Amino acid sequence: MSDDRLTNLKAKLMAEKEKADVLAAEQAEAQARAEAERANAKKMFEEKRDLTEKVVAALNDQLAETGVELRWRTAPPGPRNTEIERQQVAMRELGFEDTGLDKMSLLFGETGKVTMFFGTKNQHPAGQGDCRIEEFDAEQLQAWILDFIETNVDHEARTRRW
Repeated sequence: MSDDRLTNLKAKLMAEKEKADVLAAEQAEAQARAEAERANAKKMFEEKRDLTEKVVAALNDQLAETGVELRWRTAPPGPRNTEIERQQVAMRELGFEDTGLDKMSLLFGETGKVTMFFGTKNQHPAGQGDCRIEEFDAEQLQAWILDFIETNVDHEARTRRW
């Protein structure tokens, strides 16, 4: 094999190695960005969860005398769209602090318990009886809670405003 041919092969090999190194560096940078985004999303999710816990605790304090209990669990944020923005406005109209939560849903059944879901729409776990998932705007949610209290709680408790 001639020296020129060997030199050309070495040059091609070095060029391919450089391309591979650049590609590996780009992949490592993309992975680092993705990890940073996941860490940021997790931090924001935890902040939302903590604020949600405070909001639900405040609602439970207000509803304590009615016998209605609000329970909650969180779900990872989903894609943003105009429906989500509408629901966030509805939550603010209800007096919720702006948590940046994507959705608010209620899971309810014949047990007299209400489960609030914040985050993406969830399927109810097996064994929850006749529970169903519905999403409410501000007026519907307030009307539903008042109707729930009227249907399930004594008259004295339901006449107190919360």
